[in-house]
Amino acid sequence: MAHIKIDVRFISDTLWKAPSLWWRKTQIKIMPDYITPDKVTSPRRMWTLIRVLENGDKEDSHEERVAVCIGKWEDRTVLGVRRNGWKDGPLGSPQSRGLPTWFIVPRRFQDAIIKTLSTDDQRIVNALLADPK
Repeated sequence: MAHIKIDVRFISDTLWKAPSLWWRKTQIKIMPDYITPDKVTSPRRMWTLIRVLENGDKEDSHEERVAVCIGKWEDRTVLGVRRNGWKDGPLGSPQSRGLPTWFIVPRRFQDAIIKTLSTDDQRIVNALLADPK
């Protein structure tokens, strides 16, 4: 079961600026108990996130919440994976010096991961991996 936090500041700001909005349409910003994959950008000198392919917000058949991405590691296009965090460990895994990071998938395992992606994401990933620039 996923744990969620509600950003009370958002509700308060919404009510303060437009009190009638609360009655017409309740807006609640839900914040996960972990650092979302799109916010994982370390180490910044070597890593550039291109796109999160699977955000791992739901458990898979093995009860894991694994995210998959494509990015650049030292100007080389690579696949990355990571386990999302949880309430007691919001950084997830891997992490380095208290910062969430991605695990760079070795080339020999890339095809196995690509096969699990949607058809559209497979095309995007294969095109990006084929052209290293």
